[in-house]
Amino acid sequence: MSSTLWKIGRAVVAVAAAVVVFLALIPQTSIDRTLLGGLVVAHTADREVPKTASLNQTLPGSHSTFAPTKNAAKRLPDETGLVAREWYVTSSAPPEAGIVGQLLPDPATAVTVYGAGLAELSKPPQLNGETAGAGAYFALPGVPTGKGYAFPLTDSTSSSGNPVGFAYQTLYRVGRVVVSELIVSTSPIVDASPAVLDAQAGHGLLVQREPGFSLVRHRTPVVATIVYWIIAVVVIAAAVFGPGLLGGWRRRRHARRVAREEYKAREQYLARGRRAVKRQRAPQWAGGRRR
Repeated sequence: MSSTLWKIGRAVVAVAAAVVVFLALIPQTSIDRTLLGGLVVAHTADREVPKTASLNQTLPGSHSTFAPTKNAAKRLPDETGLVAREWYVTSSAPPEAGIVGQLLPDPATAVTVYGAGLAELSKPPQLNGETAGAGAYFALPGVPTGKGYAFPLTDSTSSSGNPVGFAYQTLYRVGRVVVSELIVSTSPIVDASPAVLDAQAGHGLLVQREPGFSLVRHRTPVVATIVYWIIAVVVIAAAVFGPGLLGGWRRRRHARRVAREEYKAREQYLARGRRAVKRQRAPQWAGGRRR
């Protein structure tokens, strides 16, 4: 195999190793429950409240009132969470609209939580200063798992019994997410359309975002990445060109050593020759007398 092919092979192996080590060491992962906010609608169709939610909160699953959610949070806390979004007419008043989304580890657990929610859905909500009567079921078109109930409200401090509004509770599930909503309206006329519109919008949102959703956030530090790849380039260059440079250095060193040994041998040979010539030379006193 030619030296060029050897270099290409070493380059491929070195780059692949650098990528593997980079992915193992540099990228950082963390649990970010703020991502849960993307699972519920940001605006409600209820026109009696401001468009911007007064409360946006994400919590661990252990804060849920449903036992299946709490149990799931104990087993898999990084795959369970709650998101709550509420709208107020005034800061001192109770929420007029509120949505709660629950993320579960798997669809089976979500079905269990959904069943627990259905058991509570038809029960009148507990509201300060108002008494909720028996609920009436209403459908949520376009939301396969959606169900809703409307409850007439009366003033608990008055004996007139006249309705002062309605409360609307809805519930639906998509995959691993269960969403419930409560809207309190001051209109004495039944109008569940805001609750229906919110459920339809929320269902469409989850159909897009629930598949593959995760609380894990991946982050790649810029400085660490730059430093790593500077070092990696040096290492890759050494892996590709180092063997050739090392081999050339060894050959030159061997050639120098051979040259030194040849020079030393030649000097020794010449030295022995000079000593032999010197031994064969006649003594000075043996020469003829000068006249």
